[in-house]
Amino acid sequence: MKYLVAALFSLLLLSGCSSTQPIYLHLSPDLTVSDAQYPNTPSVALTSADLRTNKHIVSITEKSKPTQLINNDAPINDVLADKLGQALTQQGVSITSLATTKVHLEVIQLVTEVTQYRTKHTAKNTVELRLVVTTPARKVTKQYKNITSSEGSFSPSSADLEAALDKLLANVLNQMLVDKQVQQEIK
Repeated sequence: MKYLVAALFSLLLLSGCSSTQPIYLHLSPDLTVSDAQYPNTPSVALTSADLRTNKHIVSITEKSKPTQLINNDAPINDVLADKLGQALTQQGVSITSLATTKVHLEVIQLVTEVTQYRTKHTAKNTVELRLVVTTPARKVTKQYKNITSSEGSFSPSSADLEAALDKLLANVLNQMLVDKQVQQEIK
């Protein structure tokens, strides 16, 4: 009887170590919006595009197993354009498709590469976005890139994956919002 209880307890512990990852994540970066920086309420048309060849946002590689790919639950360019638009609106910018100033957000790279080992994992998060501001006078292109890495025990949870990507995306989008050259073109 003691052996049966010990075996069942061991099985329970081992089953807690294995986790299956979801097919989708839900990214929603929180942006830090400073006080209104556009007192004259300029208007911009905001568009976006996902230029990545591979549309997944997480790849999990484990020895002797097929690579697991995880996508976002909504088109990531739409999610990021929505967040950027909300932040610009809070800063005093009017978003309208009829504006002569065009702001175009491009997703160049967005991925977390997880390497899974028996009792630990490593993760490399990469975000690369491009912002193109076109006015009647000129066109300005700015590129923003950020890379982080981490290690943890066993498999990363979906909450951990989301939090790491949300933090990195928020950092890059906040860089856009405080970029003096971008602000000058939007005014």
